[in-house]
Amino acid sequence: MRINILAVADDARYGKLPIVVLTLCAALMAIDRYDFTSIGAALPPTISQMKINPGSAGLPGVSALVGMTRRALADSCPTCRGASLLTGASP
Repeated sequence: MRINILAVADDARYGKLPIVVLTLCAALMAIDRYDFTSIGAALPPTISQMKINPGSAGLPGVSALVGMTRRALADSCPTCRGASLLTGASP
């Protein structure tokens, strides 16, 4: 017996739960990316006021991305739990 998934999805009735979950996920994504957005908005005035070299001004943002990537890789690899020590966070 074969089930046509597309037909089942088209005929399904959705309640409020998927809308609530989607809204919650979108809100969490917006909050999660706020730190990078605020760095991008605050960096140009800071560069001009403090006379910082634009090449070195991007270092905090890049460091944050590298740190998050290293932590995500350490968490996703079950045999690499010790690698999370490189990020300074506990497993």
